[in-house]
Amino acid sequence: MLVLEKTAERIDALFDGRTSTIAKDLKLNLRKLLTESSLTPENAAPALVATAASAHDERLLQVGVDWMQSLGMDEGEIQEARESAAIMAMLNTYYKLSAPARKRVNSPVSA
Repeated sequence: MLVLEKTAERIDALFDGRTSTIAKDLKLNLRKLLTESSLTPENAAPALVATAASAHDERLLQVGVDWMQSLGMDEGEIQEARESAAIMAMLNTYYKLSAPARKRVNSPVSA
């Protein structure tokens, strides 16, 4: 649990002084992911790495990589977590762009 607490503290420190809405939301959601979710540390750490890679935040990425290493995860698992950010981005883009199209198709035509 000490690693989790230190990771949460490092996340807090990374976001000190960041006032944008996105930074505030990211900090809040990451804290919840780490401290309140049902994810095990072995699942939360790669999620943190993927999120950091997706956000292109090198400092946050290092926090996640350090955490994964402290859990005994190898370089292949760390690389896989980094690369999963590309899949996350692809899915986010797909759903963002396809949702309006589905909404138009499924909406009733007004006369």
